[in-house]
Amino acid sequence: RGPSTGTGESILGFFSENEFISKILPADYVRSAGDIPDEGPWSVREASFLLKNWLEEAGWKVEVLWEPAAGLGEMVPGTKKLWASSVLFLDPPAGKGFYYKVGQSIPHRTLDPSLLGKTLYGKEQNSVVERVIPAGEAGDHRLTLRWNVELDENGIALGDLRIRARGGWLEMFSGGRMPTQQNDLGFLSDINFPN
Repeated sequence: RGPSTGTGESILGFFSENEFISKILPADYVRSAGDIPDEGPWSVREASFLLKNWLEEAGWKVEVLWEPAAGLGEMVPGTKKLWASSVLFLDPPAGKGFYYKVGQSIPHRTLDPSLLGKTLYGKEQNSVVERVIPAGEAGDHRLTLRWNVELDENGIALGDLRIRARGGWLEMFSGGRMPTQQNDLGFLSDINFPN
């Protein structure tokens, strides 16, 4: 059943290196325990719960937090669709705790840029806890485009475009996909500009 034994780091390595997330199942879908396949594929939420259990068996403390789809308030209906995604706060036996979002495109122990400035909610005994992740400074969020172009004798421009995205800008690229020489500028269709 996946890496249910081993060190916490090896379990996180398994989650980072393997394609276990279903491309078909909705991210918030959860099957009954007997229906979840041992080796995946799993929905994002199922994978979060499995990871929580396996890390706790390895001696880690794991807190499940929830990112709301909309701001919470007195007039916001409390439905299960209110919770956009689960975020785990992982606290290893030795070392510093960190936030981890199943499926994040960056290494574990590195905060997923989509969480910057977000408020997460969890449960501690019989009360709701709120965790606010700092948004960082303006310098932490940079988008740099450098276009080196040369014009040939026929008036044709040739060159390369170098893009560097940091912090909150990474969230604008679907799945953290940055352009490469192979996909050229097809990435422009993946930019999620806010309305």
